Amino acid sequence: MAGACASAPINKSATVELAKADALVAEGCYDCLSEARDIYAKVAVAKARPLVLPRLFETTLLLGLREKELALNPAKQFEAAKALIPELLPTYTAAAYLEIATTILPDGPGTPGREMARIKRPDNKQVDSWKTDLQGGTGGVWFRQYLSVSLDCVVPPMPNRGGVPARGAAGPPPPSAVSGAEPPLVVYRRSNCPRVDRVMLGGMAEADPKFVEAGVLAFRTQSTRPTGKQIADARKYLTAANTKWPESTAVTYALGALNQRMGDCRAALSFYDRTLALKPLHEDAHFGRLVCLSYLKQHPTAIAEATGMIADKNNEGEATYWRAWNKRELGQIKDARVDSDRMKGILYHDRAMLLAGQIEYDQDDLDLAEKDLKDSARLNPLQCIAPWYLGLVQLKRQAWTPTAEAFVDAMDCYRFAVAFDREKLEEMKKAENVDEAFRASQVAGFEAAIKDDSSQMSASAFNAAVNYARANNREKALQYCDLAAKDSARAAQVAELRALIVK
Repeated sequence: MAGACASAPINKSATVELAKADALVAEGCYDCLSEARDIYAKVAVAKARPLVLPRLFETTLLLGLREKELALNPAKQFEAAKALIPELLPTYTAAAYLEIATTILPDGPGTPGREMARIKRPDNKQVDSWKTDLQGGTGGVWFRQYLSVSLDCVVPPMPNRGGVPARGAAGPPPPSAVSGAEPPLVVYRRSNCPRVDRVMLGGMAEADPKFVEAGVLAFRTQSTRPTGKQIADARKYLTAANTKWPESTAVTYALGALNQRMGDCRAALSFYDRTLALKPLHEDAHFGRLVCLSYLKQHPTAIAEATGMIADKNNEGEATYWRAWNKRELGQIKDARVDSDRMKGILYHDRAMLLAGQIEYDQDDLDLAEKDLKDSARLNPLQCIAPWYLGLVQLKRQAWTPTAEAFVDAMDCYRFAVAFDREKLEEMKKAENVDEAFRASQVAGFEAAIKDDSSQMSASAFNAAVNYARANNREKALQYCDLAAKDSARAAQVAELRALIVK
């Protein structure tokens, strides 16, 4: 119509779409940000483009950051954001925002340590300067707050001391941070940087099923006694995340660790292998793979894995331990001893000293075996294999009374282990809110341990009886015959020994 005003840059339908996109950004989930970005891209045309472009830039950058937080490659998102900078007004500090975003560290558990170490980090002065600048500026308030909180994962703020402002505390937090009015977008980031608030993140995931990444961070690391809900949630969110982001090593590694904890090393191996296909240097995935290969008795493959880890100086002590362990399982005692001696210069814990003592026993290096086995027993009184092998050491020396006494120590250790496992078995059977698959694996494990340790307890008593008899201590020999005979599977063997003693 003649004389009509020029059309508005943004029409009514586009205004509704922008409001929807703004709300999606505030919701903060990856899918929310993706949908918002697509809306902004659709609306950012013709006269509306200059007005919408900053929001398109910010949302694209947020998507890149979220991908970093999932150990995904953010390059595509960052390049898309960078391509928009020439169109943005010079007063909009887009280049600074992009620089900050590229500085933010990727997810730690999903990223190899050596890769993290190569990342150039800004110093405290630079971070403080950025955080000060982010308190103002032309960018969206929640976008700037997201960047500011993310910087705490690069250089965590120091606590206040003596009234001196903490690093990174150039001013008071925005009123919303105090009142709780921050949108889920910022609450999510604040809940995982620099520390993870699993309660908050779990609540966010439950409140919004689309917020899968919040569930991943909340449940990927479990307690030693995970509840049924924790295991179920871990499976739920990690499985959903694996479908959504199959190249996220934050997810694939977490699934490997979860399955290993649940006792399913075959499933764990598949996820460790996927993690390593994506991130060949991932140290923790290599170590998880090594342990699972060992438990699955894939000894040559485990030895190859350990050898690669040693060459890469990745967890050398444990890699050397497991290589020695697997070589011993294959009967390669001489080579196992070389690794064992090297391991002892790196590690000092009960497992290391036990393995060293066993290998030294195999080679008849009895004095050193005795020393290392005693160290193992001292470091872990619940480790019953050490006193058993101390009995074997004395047996090789034909020192009959010390042999018998060592097997008595082993018997007492196994008796305590059986009592402990029975108690834990009953607790697990009666435990409430425990994942049933986890309960089943734990019950099976306790029952197997009770069976094995009960057999070892009676074997220790029998060996004590034999060696007391050799030492001509008839009374002690009969005493331990009585204890060994409580195991019906050993009754005939005990009867033969008893007949020889009383003859």
